[in-house]
Amino acid sequence: MEASRCFDDVPGTVIALPSASADDPNLAHAWVIGTQLSENVYRIQGSDMTHGLGPLFADGKLECRCQDDRKRGLMRIYLQVPHSKTEFRTPARRAEQAVALPGHAEINGIKEVHRIGSTAAPKLLALCQAKQSDTGIFPGGYFDHLVWEKVPGESMDTKKSWELPEKCRTDIRSKFKALFRQISMPLY
Repeated sequence: MEASRCFDDVPGTVIALPSASADDPNLAHAWVIGTQLSENVYRIQGSDMTHGLGPLFADGKLECRCQDDRKRGLMRIYLQVPHSKTEFRTPARRAEQAVALPGHAEINGIKEVHRIGSTAAPKLLALCQAKQSDTGIFPGGYFDHLVWEKVPGESMDTKKSWELPEKCRTDIRSKFKALFRQISMPLY
């Protein structure tokens, strides 16, 4: 496995994912993956795991559309990958590193925003947290898919945010604070 090429063959793939709708949680939609927008691979040495720096993973952000209704969305795929220098060991040896649910902050955050019904963030359309098959890169490792509604505007990253005028950054921070208060409110 080449570390920086986890998602090259994904565009054009159709993936069935369960709906995130509370109205029909058993409904699955077929999502057609389009353009890859980003890919990151987070790899460390196996010995670094003892210092709390794992599990190792790759993530990809891709454009997608629902095959049924052509709704457009963005998909994040989280894929557990083997420790450095263990990529070519037997599947059974790689499987020893498997982690069931790593608790990625993005997934936990969007689930919470969706749970409280907030309109301050894009709508969660699909979520599937699964294990890789025995024939995957990482047998038993996690393989999570998250789809959210594509909304107007541009995605923010750290570099872009610091390039914005101060007033704009202040406005964005105030929106995040309002959302945080909404999420943090006690449910009495």
